[in-house]
Order: sequence, then C-alpha cells, then structure tokens
Amino acid sequence: IQDNGNFLIKSTKGDFYNIVGLPISKLHRKIIEITSLK
Repeated sequence: IQDNGNFLIKSTKGDFYNIVGLPISKLHRKIIEITSLK
C-alpha cells in the first residue's frame, strides 16, 4: 500500500505503519481501508 509516496506495511495486528514504523491514526487507517476497497 502506498500513501502520499510513503510505503505502508500491515502489521500482524492489522495496524498500518509507515516506512519508519510510526503507527497511523485510526481515522487515517479507516480511510486507507475504504480506499483499498475501490
């Protein structure tokens, strides 16, 4: 998954982290989930 040029990886807990390992907010993650459904 990419977001604004930043590579995102999905952890085993289903939380998304950016390339430096910072957790993305739940709202942002929800937007990613909705976007990925399209």
